[in-house]
Amino acid sequence: MREAITRFIVFAALLVVLDRLIYAGAVFLRDHSGHPVEIDLIYDEGGWNPPVVFFGDSRTRRNFDMHEVEILTGLAAYDFGRDGASVEQNLFMLEEYLRHNHHPSVVVFEADPPMLDARYGRFLKEDFRDHVAVVPDPSELLRQSRPTLQERASAFAVTWLVKSASLPNRLPDLWHRWRTQRAAETSEVYFHQCGLPEKPLLCRYYNGADNFVIGNGETMTGHPLPFNMDPERIALFEHIASLAEQDGFQLMLLETPRLQGDQAYPAEQKQRADAFYCGLAQAHRSVMYARMTHINGIDREPALYWDWEHFNGIGATKMSQLISPLIAALASRQRLAACSFQ
Repeated sequence: MREAITRFIVFAALLVVLDRLIYAGAVFLRDHSGHPVEIDLIYDEGGWNPPVVFFGDSRTRRNFDMHEVEILTGLAAYDFGRDGASVEQNLFMLEEYLRHNHHPSVVVFEADPPMLDARYGRFLKEDFRDHVAVVPDPSELLRQSRPTLQERASAFAVTWLVKSASLPNRLPDLWHRWRTQRAAETSEVYFHQCGLPEKPLLCRYYNGADNFVIGNGETMTGHPLPFNMDPERIALFEHIASLAEQDGFQLMLLETPRLQGDQAYPAEQKQRADAFYCGLAQAHRSVMYARMTHINGIDREPALYWDWEHFNGIGATKMSQLISPLIAALASRQRLAACSFQ
């Protein structure tokens, strides 16, 4: 009897030690991932499934008002734009979103000319550490093969470690994350302080879109943005177009305005970029290219801009009003012109 009790005590002690080690590892990974709640929504296995989703960098995150899009289209919409995100990251996010039982009707994908340059943007792999054991290198994004058994086992192990380790000790954290995700799903507008500590700003957040409420910044004059059209980026956009046909959604490749944006690009390079995006749309029935850089003179109204590349809240609302009819038409499967130059 005494021997059995001793063994039980040793077993319990080892279990506590193991639990503490796992808990420490889980907290470390949690605290060093720093991913936004938008990333969690990608992996919720279709529990939240808005018909309209946006992917891009800060010019997608700042340049649209999701509340206005929802009002004018009658469809739930979410903005997955991430500051500084590359085409590789946006493609990875889109593929992960589709793979986890999401079925959007319309995907709006940023298609600025510099997006065709392999040097433009960055892949923020740390955003995905809670969900993916190994984030692929950009060169691997065009693979069509399924994950291997080893990759699946590794992903499962990391997911278990981060989300399930020492459950009783992590309940407060899990409760906070659940509430944060529920807040995103309930689609409530809220205002918050943003900007630098020495220059606080007021921003409006709704469904991923984060808009500077009013005013202008300090950088209202543009500068040249020469760019290359690199084969690897061209292949990524061709792959994105093929996903639209494969998964049955309508894809809008969209360029939004810059203030006095005609000065940003060498004319010949800009024409080549337009020709590529338009040609891609013409080759795929599920794809539309919308260059909305001059519509209603929106590129010549400084009052709509925070800086020369991003709208303020007024501009984001106006841009959303201009794009919503196209989104509604695509969602209802109307056949629009493959290319729209406005």
